[in-house]
Amino acid sequence: MKWEKKKKRKEKKWAGPIIEELLAFSTVVLHCIESTTARLAQLSQMLNRHWERILCRALYQTTLQSIEEENV
Repeated sequence: MKWEKKKKRKEKKWAGPIIEELLAFSTVVLHCIESTTARLAQLSQMLNRHWERILCRALYQTTLQSIEEENV
């Protein structure tokens, strides 16, 4: 019985620092996820703008070609 009480006290002594470490680690992981998500959103916007430009150029060139073909 005494041994069980001592063991529980020892476990409680270690539980606090372990929980604090886990909390700190999870906070760091959460921050990394948030910054990665923000960066992915930025990259997505950049890609969308890039593809918009490509599609606009293609549409413009196709329109010019069709006008030239009609004039010939």
